[in-house]
Amino acid sequence: MCAPMSKRPAPDDPFRQIGNHRLRRVLESVWKIDVDFFFRDTRPEAWEPHLEWLRDGIDPDAWTLRMPIQGFLVETPTQNILVDTCVGAHKHLPQRPEWNDQDHDTFLAALASRGLGPEDIDMVLCTPSGSPISSSISAR
Repeated sequence: MCAPMSKRPAPDDPFRQIGNHRLRRVLESVWKIDVDFFFRDTRPEAWEPHLEWLRDGIDPDAWTLRMPIQGFLVETPTQNILVDTCVGAHKHLPQRPEWNDQDHDTFLAALASRGLGPEDIDMVLCTPSGSPISSSISAR
């Protein structure tokens, strides 16, 4: 086991402290997609009253959603736990062209910016269990 809480986060690394656990975002990318992809039957005017609180997640001029592809690092006094969407690189997903056969190390770089590498992670929880995404996961 490692001692994950020994490193103080940088000022530009926001986190939430919950008891003696720290929750930190690990951003891989931001996927921009037409609002209609998920919300086919809505019109822009229906979104207008909500644009202020949705400002980080929607671009009303382009009518696109900003969807972060991210994981969360849970640092405990004895473990580093990664809660991950398991989208990432090195997956053959022809049904998702925007994720298919990506060859990058963006997620590992984001993890490294938190002062950690794969060897520092004690457990990974993949959130889309049973999906085509998680079924393509392989050890690298």
